[in-house]
Amino acid sequence: MEGIRQMAPCLDMKAADFPACPDCPAEILAMYEKRLAAVEAKAAEPA
Repeated sequence: MEGIRQMAPCLDMKAADFPACPDCPAEILAMYEKRLAAVEAKAAEPA
């Protein structure tokens, strides 16, 4: 939950600028990038 609070100021940024958000620690960003990759991989699986 704390990770979401740390990312909140960055959520209104354009996707291309998001990784450069100064309010989001790199480890939090890496964790959410990993989660997003897992969701995208699951979504790409055939039904």
